[in-house]
Amino acid sequence: MLHAPKQKRSRKTLERILSAARHLMAEHGVDAVGVTEIVAAAESSVGSFYARFDGKEDLVRALHERLWDEALGRWEGGLGGWDATLPAHDRVVRLVGLLQETVRPDQHLRGALARVLNEEGSAAQADFEARIERDSVTLMEDEAEIRHPEPSTAVPMGVRIALAALREHGALNGEPSDPGRLPPSTVRDEISIALRGYWGIGRLVQIGPDPSDTAVEYFDIWG
Repeated sequence: MLHAPKQKRSRKTLERILSAARHLMAEHGVDAVGVTEIVAAAESSVGSFYARFDGKEDLVRALHERLWDEALGRWEGGLGGWDATLPAHDRVVRLVGLLQETVRPDQHLRGALARVLNEEGSAAQADFEARIERDSVTLMEDEAEIRHPEPSTAVPMGVRIALAALREHGALNGEPSDPGRLPPSTVRDEISIALRGYWGIGRLVQIGPDPSDTAVEYFDIWG
């Protein structure tokens, strides 16, 4: 477990250790980095490390929690620019874009830490996902435009689907230099199209810049 420091100097040491671990594990992998390398990069000592953590696993758990807390902070920051006056089909794109901006930083490291912990998720991740789902219901609340018969169920479910798609895309889509890698804007637009169909928003899906050439009517499953 993490032994929370009380003194300012001790808190600074903790931050240096977490920062060093974050950098080294992102660059070399979680398993390849040991306590000795971390404390050397943090300009600290093994004794200082064990005064704050029972072992490396506790550090990994604390770092995993920290990354999810930061993701929640990005989400909250993005809500400040939310335009509730946009039509529902535009809000879907904005919502998916905000989800993407929220989870993309440190995505690979969060996944690597979770695999080492051999856990489905952490308390911070659960808090993050619950908050995202609650906020999304409010952001997309517009029964006049959402034709799904149960919007209060469909919106959080759609957000889970979007998060899973973003997670899998990040995990499976290779390095940024890979020629087959989809650009972030394409990923956002494709997920948005899927959510519009699920939520029953609009009848035309614009896939390109010219609606007259690229708008495609999809089957209205909700009638």
